Amino acid sequence: MYYQLLFGYTVHDIMTTPYDPSSMYSAFLSLPTEIRCEIYDYVLAASHAVTVSAGYITVFGQRIQDRARKQDIPGLPLDLAPLARRHYDASLLSVANPPEIAIDNGALGDVEHEAGTLGIPAPLALQLSCHLVNDELKDYMRGRRAVKEARARLANENAEEDVQDVDDNEGLSLYVTYPYGVLVLKSMYPYLLKHARRVYISGYYTDATGVEPASPSSTSDASDEPERLTPASSFEVASSFGSNRSTRSFARRGTVISARTRATVAPSTRPRLRLDPPLPQRSHTHQHQPSTFPAFPPTTHTLAPTALSLLIRTLLPPTPTHLTKLSARIIYAGENSYNSVWSDAASPVSHILRNICGGKIDMKVKRGALGTGMCLTATPNPEGRVISTSWENWRGNAVRRGRASLGVGDLDVFLKGEGEKV
Repeated sequence: MYYQLLFGYTVHDIMTTPYDPSSMYSAFLSLPTEIRCEIYDYVLAASHAVTVSAGYITVFGQRIQDRARKQDIPGLPLDLAPLARRHYDASLLSVANPPEIAIDNGALGDVEHEAGTLGIPAPLALQLSCHLVNDELKDYMRGRRAVKEARARLANENAEEDVQDVDDNEGLSLYVTYPYGVLVLKSMYPYLLKHARRVYISGYYTDATGVEPASPSSTSDASDEPERLTPASSFEVASSFGSNRSTRSFARRGTVISARTRATVAPSTRPRLRLDPPLPQRSHTHQHQPSTFPAFPPTTHTLAPTALSLLIRTLLPPTPTHLTKLSARIIYAGENSYNSVWSDAASPVSHILRNICGGKIDMKVKRGALGTGMCLTATPNPEGRVISTSWENWRGNAVRRGRASLGVGDLDVFLKGEGEKV
């Protein structure tokens, strides 16, 4: 689409038409360079968001399993389908009312169509158009960044904060749920991280006692061993890149153009869906874990931390990127789940801390009856690493027996984060 808009011809025309420089005319490239830079400025300043998550597949209100999934997503259970929106969708972040996809009204087909046509951000599409536009855009971005840094150095402290606020309103905001949204992002949309300026991760975590037993309907087993973490090593900084399989970049694992990925997937000859009996109630769920937090399958519990580590190392490597802010809001299920934040080897917060290469990290811990909430905010700073932590009791808006009580609705309020929508 971007090729046709900018140059007047499509990719199909390029592949089927013999090369003739005289017949290749582009109205965009015929514009003066100054006008093209003005267009680049509008493209880079445009604020947009993408939400990546997963929803339960249902038919007549009953959850079923999709045994003919078009694209294999390691770690994603078969009763969940990937979801992606070209805007901020708060409903995809809910744990009180998790998203559902009803196939009895054709919703699954609409979801697959929207996921397949998600596309790529405009700046990245421009860089893929041709070498001339690629070089111009990169040079313009470098000059734009240098001007803003110079203005920030000359301004006083208050004015510098205002400049940072203005910068934070530009570019791509990426909202990803944990653990399933992280797995979907890694398998289907890794190219989104290349131009993400703000990334918000939200979700919940259950410890190993809440892991579902393995079943034949589970996805493929993990090929890589999970990282082994200890409380002491949780605050260590990653020291090597590229030598370990678990540290490979998101961008290297995924393709840049999503259509290429879809073309390599062979069409399934099986029926689109197999209607299994309703999923049985999990009898092994502990009383300290409410039904709001369904247990993870073994493959999810193994692969999600590794996918999260790759995401963090891609966003916050030793060299600066476009990222200006990383936010993670994780709920640890259970009243006595505080120890899991630091001592559990698969704890998402421990993996985030271990893989951030420098930065200012602010952590707020909220301890409540339904779980422990961890809010982590990090801003890039490869030259140093500063960590601050605060604790507070988690009280909700509901009043019971004259005291504020934490309700399920308060969990969603925490995960969405007030003032962070775009």
